[in-house]
Amino acid sequence: MYTVVQNLIRAILLLVFIFNSIPLSAQNQLDFSGDNEAEKLVKEAMVCRANFELEQYRVMIDQALTVDHDNLMANFLKIDMDPFYASQHLNQFDELLANGNEDEQKLIKLWKNVSLSEQWKSERIAIRNLRPLLYELAKKYKGDPYLMMQLGVIAKRMNDVDKAIEIFQSILEGNNEMAPPYNMLGYIYMEQGQLDTAKKYFDKYLSLAPELANPYDSQGDYYMTKGDYAKALEMFEKSYSINPAMTISKEKAEQAKMKLKDAKK
Repeated sequence: MYTVVQNLIRAILLLVFIFNSIPLSAQNQLDFSGDNEAEKLVKEAMVCRANFELEQYRVMIDQALTVDHDNLMANFLKIDMDPFYASQHLNQFDELLANGNEDEQKLIKLWKNVSLSEQWKSERIAIRNLRPLLYELAKKYKGDPYLMMQLGVIAKRMNDVDKAIEIFQSILEGNNEMAPPYNMLGYIYMEQGQLDTAKKYFDKYLSLAPELANPYDSQGDYYMTKGDYAKALEMFEKSYSINPAMTISKEKAEQAKMKLKDAKK
């Protein structure tokens, strides 16, 4: 009897060791329904979206749909970003949604109701009623950096700042080289007036993704907030030079020029 108990304890300890040896990002992942290759493309597209690489984001969603035309998340994201696609496919979306897993449906419900897209306007639910759903998914899938990134953005849009900070920090605990959470934390602290803290996060974001346009745009926003319009102009022009599709950076550069001109009067 003693030997049996010992062996059982050893087996349990071995399972615990194996589970704890799995990288955080591999635990408790939300598996999207559909083709595995399409799921990989969708998750990589989510990172592109977080970095405002919108052209690459669109390309990857289209690739996911090529691999799996009925992929639920790819169809949802395509509808959310493309009004023409929505006009052609929105009526079929409910059928796809019904075939998704329960947590996918919860994520889409959250996303639809905080989305800036006009497509979902008529279905929005009061934000306060959605917070328990957000908290449930964030607790269940703490080890899924892709999902947690989306939940953090949703929390920020809900103006649930403390939850957003908690979510983004939890991502970095297991994935400290994932760039977008640093950017989101930078904006959160900047909006709270904590500019020194914000700058640290923006600088880390830039150090992790110096080849992208968006980190320079974020730096520009920081310098605009600080009132250093010359430095802001430099950053916005750098952003636009890296990616001419970042027309928002070009517009911000013009605003910085106007501020500089006003300061000389």
